[in-house]
Amino acid sequence: MPLLRCVRVNEADYILREVHEGICGNHSGGLALAQKILKQGYFWPTLTKDALLYVRKCDKCQRFATISRTTARTLTGETPFSMTYGSEAMRPVEIGIPSPRRIMFSEQTNDNLMKASLDLLFKKSDDSQTKLASY
Repeated sequence: MPLLRCVRVNEADYILREVHEGICGNHSGGLALAQKILKQGYFWPTLTKDALLYVRKCDKCQRFATISRTTARTLTGETPFSMTYGSEAMRPVEIGIPSPRRIMFSEQTNDNLMKASLDLLFKKSDDSQTKLASY
């Protein structure tokens, strides 16, 4: 598991709001919201409980809870951004409250890793095409 940043109450509220209903938010359920926050590098002891409560209090989630939704899934297992640029984008919540990934960022190390991963870009493309063909 990657390093997680333990956050304060006011930061936790911001993170919950940004991940749930921010520019990249999709009003996911409480457990999914908690998992997304963990994956983004943040933690606090009551994360799961707070995420469940936050979703229960969300007006839009309660209003449209009975509508069945489908999430667009990529057949390739890769995000369109990753397939285009070869890496993932920074999440908006990381701009407001830096994650360990952003705090420990080194431009020189990043450049070296990007150069090394260029060889893998063609493999990633080939693998995604194989997955797409088998679908």
